[in-house]
Amino acid sequence: MIRISKKADYAIFLLCYLSRRAESTDPGGRVLMSAAELSEMTGLSHSLVANLLKDYGRAGILVSVRGQHGGYRLAQPPTETNLRTILSVIEGPLNFVGCVDHISPETDSLAKSDKATLCGLINICPSRGPLQVLHNRIISMLEALTLAELAQFSSEHGQATLTGMTTSAVGNLADDTSTGRRNETKRT
Repeated sequence: MIRISKKADYAIFLLCYLSRRAESTDPGGRVLMSAAELSEMTGLSHSLVANLLKDYGRAGILVSVRGQHGGYRLAQPPTETNLRTILSVIEGPLNFVGCVDHISPETDSLAKSDKATLCGLINICPSRGPLQVLHNRIISMLEALTLAELAQFSSEHGQATLTGMTTSAVGNLADDTSTGRRNETKRT
């Protein structure tokens, strides 16, 4: 089954927080937040936050500013960053089935180098066409959903506030530096 990893879930949570924070404190999006500040405000472990910030900085989704008053901010407005881009940084490219990314939509054929890595049924597979359609629809949905929409949705549904977690939020996020896992106990 298609499942987003916990790390990707935490990344979405963190980016939504950054998006809401930037919008509320500086509509121009120039506000900088350090890994330590983000860790404290979100309840995620410092090492997890630092690693996610570095990953998204390398991917160009965040801008990193060094120095005493440095930190991270969104590289572009949240309306211009989509869920596919966010997930691909952590999860890599989405491949619903192995053959979908290897098929050229223009020619409906495979490159010779790709044929060696695929199953022997590719030319007669009755599932390939429907799965290609499904793959394309999932990709379209992920590309249509923006960080701004994700942040707005999480804000409207009590997932987090700018002053920290609410009691209706996902729970107390322990400082588990190895996994960043969330505890089940609620924060007050």
